Amino acid sequence: GKAVTAGDVGRVLGGAGGGTSAADLLRPEDRDLGFDELMTEVERRLITERLKDSDWNVTETARLLKLSRSVLYKKLERLGLDREVK
Repeated sequence: GKAVTAGDVGRVLGGAGGGTSAADLLRPEDRDLGFDELMTEVERRLITERLKDSDWNVTETARLLKLSRSVLYKKLERLGLDREVK
């Protein structure tokens, strides 16, 4: 199939807020990932970055990402993210 580009990720992330571009979230090693794996990894990176930006304030992070807190908590659990993530 067609390779996923930074532009594709940018279109999917759309109004995720903050100054991160799609290209900032992609790494060379991501080329071997399938679409679902890539989107999960980009989601993990974006959420982690926003959490760090807000000093792990979940309410603020949810606002930045335009998500409800409950949705963000579910994503944190699914992605295995906690304050110990670097």
